Amino acid sequence: MATEKCRESNSSLLYAEVKLWTSRAGAKTYDVPKKCVFTQQVSIHAPIQRFITDMIVCFDNCLGLTNRALERLETHCPLIEIVDPVLTALTVLAQTKVGMWRRNGAPCEGQYFIYHHPRLGMYPKTNDLTLLQACASLMEDPGLLVASMLERFQLVSWANESLDEKNLKDEVIEQVHMLADEFFLIIVGILLERNHRHVAEVSHEEELRHQVLHQLCTGELSHSEVIQNCHLDEGKHEVMVENILHTIAERKTCKKDTSRKVYHLKSDYMTEFNPYHYFYTR
Repeated sequence: MATEKCRESNSSLLYAEVKLWTSRAGAKTYDVPKKCVFTQQVSIHAPIQRFITDMIVCFDNCLGLTNRALERLETHCPLIEIVDPVLTALTVLAQTKVGMWRRNGAPCEGQYFIYHHPRLGMYPKTNDLTLLQACASLMEDPGLLVASMLERFQLVSWANESLDEKNLKDEVIEQVHMLADEFFLIIVGILLERNHRHVAEVSHEEELRHQVLHQLCTGELSHSEVIQNCHLDEGKHEVMVENILHTIAERKTCKKDTSRKVYHLKSDYMTEFNPYHYFYTR
């Protein structure tokens, strides 16, 4: 169950108690920021949070800087309040995907498209995921982040198996289940998306290889399609992508159009495929 209450905070946020039931620990209550994206002003833009992420990824090169920066941040507000705008943005995007913002016209769908586009929305999506991963690793109890996401997605009743489906329309039930899918995709992304230079000890080439491999797992692609869908900085590193293609893919004649040459992923590399890859758009 979830009950609202107000408490003092530097940002004057309304907080809610979220009680989650688990098979191992029983009931556990979290104090999380409360916000309804349907009745309050929201935005998918969180520039300060994304700027903080760009700073966080540089901290590992300086001994002790991560802890000092965390102490400075938490003197102003808790870590969960820093990540709160990102949770709101992800909620709006998830609701847009399941069709809950359809009546708001094309702008919502346009912003969703830009956010998930590999070239246009590369940095916001990557930075948002990196910030969630950083917060989950720095929090004493990462369950607070999970509880905050459940509250923002309005999935607390679903998570506690107390959702009264008998009194809900079929359309609403379908939307709840689709939102739950989006929630799980974010959780899986936080846990599994480690092939990033700022998260794991991987090179830029290994990061690109991970991207290209998951592109080719969706089907055959031409050289231009691979380059177009890669997260490249202003068209750089195309030679690196070509070397990766020669290693993990085979160039064959397209069966549908014999005038085209396309790349097929070698079967030996299918073991690295993650069907829940966070940067898939569908």
